[in-house]
Amino acid sequence: MEQIPEDKEFMQADGTAPEGDKAESVKMVEVVNLLQGNLVKTTRLMWFQFFFIGALVIFLFITYFSLLSKIPSASNVAAMGPKSLEKPLPTSEITISPQVPQTPKSERSTDILEREEVRGVLDQVRKAQLEKDINLFLQAYSPTYPSLVEKKESLLKSWKKYNYIDMDFNIENIQKKNAHTIIAEVACDITLEDIHSRKRSNLMKDYLIYFSNVSGKRLIQEVTQGKKGNKGGCLGFNDRML
Repeated sequence: MEQIPEDKEFMQADGTAPEGDKAESVKMVEVVNLLQGNLVKTTRLMWFQFFFIGALVIFLFITYFSLLSKIPSASNVAAMGPKSLEKPLPTSEITISPQVPQTPKSERSTDILEREEVRGVLDQVRKAQLEKDINLFLQAYSPTYPSLVEKKESLLKSWKKYNYIDMDFNIENIQKKNAHTIIAEVACDITLEDIHSRKRSNLMKDYLIYFSNVSGKRLIQEVTQGKKGNKGGCLGFNDRML
């Protein structure tokens, strides 16, 4: 009877392992299997990436050499000349631009400027005559204009007899005498009204006017009577005066 416990202990030592050890062993086996599966997947992915990169490198090399073969070498370019690089346009793309005829310049830019200066002085004279502004009128004349005081007195007398209804200056020709003087042929057309009788009359006359540059401003320096027009002062004073 005493040998029975010993036999039981011997059987437990040589028998199957406890349940806890079995569960732990199963888990270890599962972990090992999982690691092996991941390793296989990682290896396949690496081989796929190596294959893709290799294919891309081969494609780039083929493209590079094919383009390089199409580019002419420097020796061939020198032999063919620079015109060989010019690509001829298709017939449908060639356009012929029509030749635009050049309009002849009737006036130089300096002539236009001089004409504008002369027109500005004559417009000032016109405004002064219509408004009977003696100061504005005299400002259009050079201080060295001959008999300027007599001109002023003659004009004031004319204003007492006539009203200037309308006045028009037509610049017919401009010539440059020198760097400071311009000569202009000017036709004058003026409508006068007698203050007392209210009778209107029209006068036409032409003048040769010398314009000088005085302190950067174009002013009337001298006036002479032209060949056209009727007798009598166009602006109501002596023919030698404008």
